[in-house]
Amino acid sequence: MDFEPDIIARIDEVLHQSGAPTLTQLLAHQSKLLRAILRRGKIRNDTEFYIVSSVLSDTSADRPESETAALGSMSLAYEQKS
Repeated sequence: MDFEPDIIARIDEVLHQSGAPTLTQLLAHQSKLLRAILRRGKIRNDTEFYIVSSVLSDTSADRPESETAALGSMSLAYEQKS
């Protein structure tokens, strides 16, 4: 998702006003979960699988090849387990 910072700020404000988590908070949480998955080297549940899948499908992100390969391997292992 490539929104301009002012758009993100407006989205955050609307979400905050309604009592919902902001987009910035959600993205920070997703980033934290992704780092934990990479440290652990294993996907534990469907939520983590969907996070990894969304990261792998984001071709606009500049991600190291080693990280992409590790996530791909973890994703495949989780799919085969299920």
